[in-house]
Amino acid sequence: MHYGVVSEIGKAIEAGITLTILGDGVGNEDIHFLIDTGFDGMLALPFHIISRLNLPPADYGETGIVLADGSAEKAGAYVARMLWHGRRRVVEVLDLGDEPLVGMDLLRGSNISVDAAPGGVVAISELTPSS
Repeated sequence: MHYGVVSEIGKAIEAGITLTILGDGVGNEDIHFLIDTGFDGMLALPFHIISRLNLPPADYGETGIVLADGSAEKAGAYVARMLWHGRRRVVEVLDLGDEPLVGMDLLRGSNISVDAAPGGVVAISELTPSS
């Protein structure tokens, strides 16, 4: 189970969680991510954090993305190791924007519960596979 909190930014609220990224030879780092249900990737990080963690580029180097406004761009793709639902997992990280984001591809197979009020609890648990 992963837990987070709902933050108030001005009049808006944002659901977020802190995840541990296993750095490549530079130690581990706990990073606060916003949950973005409109992002279909796994994780997005600003380049300065990708650099600090010394994340290696993905074999394909970059990937095409479509932004919320419908415009198309290329984003650098990197590989990270992290702890997810109690297991080490290799994930794709996109060099995208200024805010760390968790996308729907990482959340696949999970249940998300959000108490949508400032200070509310965010809980993410693994779904049990159906038989």
